[in-house]
Parts: sequence; structure tokens; C-alpha cells
Amino acid sequence: MEIQVKVLNEYTKEINELRREAYYQNHPDIEAKDEFDDISKFICIFDRDTLIACTRYTGMTPSVLQKWTSNDIALPSGNEYCNLTRSAIKKEYRGGHYFTLLIFEDLICCFENKKNQVMTIVEAERKRVVFLERLGWELYLGEVLAYQPPDGMTLGRLMIFDVRKNLNVLLEKREHLLNKMNVQGITVKSEIFDEFKK
Repeated sequence: MEIQVKVLNEYTKEINELRREAYYQNHPDIEAKDEFDDISKFICIFDRDTLIACTRYTGMTPSVLQKWTSNDIALPSGNEYCNLTRSAIKKEYRGGHYFTLLIFEDLICCFENKKNQVMTIVEAERKRVVFLERLGWELYLGEVLAYQPPDGMTLGRLMIFDVRKNLNVLLEKREHLLNKMNVQGITVKSEIFDEFKK
């Protein structure tokens, strides 16, 4: 089985369907697309022609997370910052290393776009934070009140990743993950990594 990692420059019908499955099954009346989708890129994983995972990559002007968090929190800004949001995994592919692979590909894509400081937000539950910390992410501030579509304002944790500082470890962890997936009969072809190696 070969899966492909690609960057899409527009919000597609397939991305919309995957996002609806992940976030909006109980909210059929809420639009899945938002104001940031038209100014973002999308890091996507495909199994043949089926989109199985996706993250939204947005530069910091404007900042998604600045808009989503409390107005009294001033987040860092500048050309080397970007946001990763709205990650989604197709239900039948969850638990199969695809989310971890998606994170690695997201970060390499950010580095390729000269975005060395990457920010995201996760639910306040500790296990999500621990998972990302094991991959090299660090907490930025404590719990914050943030918009988590489609549920509205809720507690979350802002996290930041320094790609330049952690690049070598990131690549080592990615290689280890690919070896594990190869043992399971899964090979990965990534246009992001191919471009990175040039």
C-alpha cells in the first residue's frame, strides 16, 4: 500500500467532506469552510484517490489563532510564524500513525516556506499535550479561552514548535515512523519531503 502526501492550494470538496466528518456530524447546519480557507494551503494525505488526512497551513497575516483566542492575548507575529489548524483524519484510518505522519509533513512544509515558528491549539486534555510534547512541541502560555469550531469558546492550550532548532530530531523521528509503517506494508511518497531534499 502506498500513500501520497501532497500540498493543495485550495479548499476542495474532498477537504470539506473530511472536515465535516471530523467536526460537524452533529452540526449539519454549520458551514465547515471559514474565512481562513481561501488564504491557506492544505497538507493532505491520500490513499490512492481518497483523502484520509488533512491540516490547514496559514501564514500569520492574519493569524487564525489570534482571531480565535481571547483578544487580550497578544500572540507573536512576524514572517517566520505560521498556524496549523483544522487537522482531520478519516475515521477508519485513525490509530494507524497517520496523524503523526501528518504532523511531521506539516512541519517540514512550514520549514520549506521559511516559517520556523509554528503555532497550533489543542484541547485542554493532558494526553493531547503530552503527545505533542513527545514530538518536540512546547506549551505557549497556559490554558486559554479559544474558539474551537463548531463548539464555540472552550478551554484550549496553545503550543509552539521551533522547526529550525528541532529539525534534525524531527527528521530522525520521521524516519523511524516510516520504518514502522514499512513493516506494516505501508510506503509513503511525499512531494513535501522530495522538495525538502533538493
